[in-house]
Amino acid sequence: STISSVASNASEKSGHYAYGGPVNSEKQNLQDGYTATEFPSNSPTDTNLYGLRYLDLSHCRLSDSSCSEILRAAITISSPIQGLEFEGNTIGQKFIDNFQGLMSRHYCRLQYLGISNSGINDKIFHTVLQIITTNTSLCAVNASHNGLNHTSHTKEAFKFCLRGNKTLRCLDLSFNRFTVES
Repeated sequence: STISSVASNASEKSGHYAYGGPVNSEKQNLQDGYTATEFPSNSPTDTNLYGLRYLDLSHCRLSDSSCSEILRAAITISSPIQGLEFEGNTIGQKFIDNFQGLMSRHYCRLQYLGISNSGINDKIFHTVLQIITTNTSLCAVNASHNGLNHTSHTKEAFKFCLRGNKTLRCLDLSFNRFTVES
C-alpha cells in the first residue's frame, strides 16, 4: 500500500519514522529540502528520540493539555524534532500559551506545525500569527479546516506576519471562512 511504501522508504533513508495517522506523501518540504517523511541517513541523532525528526499525531483524540505537553517535550529536548502534526486534535489556550513561550527560545528548531481541523478560534489564530511573526525556525504552518474568519485584528496580524517573518514559506489556510472586502 501507499502508506507502507512511504514508511518503508522513509525508514530506509533515515532509519527512523513515527506514524500516528494517515501519511500524506505531499507533506510540506522542510528547510533542508526533505519532505516530512524522508531525511538523510547522516542526520545527527538524539539519544532521547533516536533521530526522530517528524511526529504525526493526526486524529489521536488528544486534548489541549496533551497536545501542549507533547509540544513542550518535543521542543525542549536537546535535539528537537522539526515537524509536529496535530491535525484533528484539540488545540486551545494551554497549547498556545506553551507555543508562545517555547517558540521564542533560541534552541527551537521546529520547522513545520500542523494544526488543521483542530478547533482553533480566531483569537488563538491571531496569537499564532503574532508568534510566528518573529520566529526564525518555522517554514510551514497548516491551519486549514478551522472555520477561521477574517477579522480586522487578523488582517493586521497577517500584515505584520508576512512582513516580519522571512523564513515562513507555506501558510495553509484553506477551507476557512476568509472573505475579501470590496
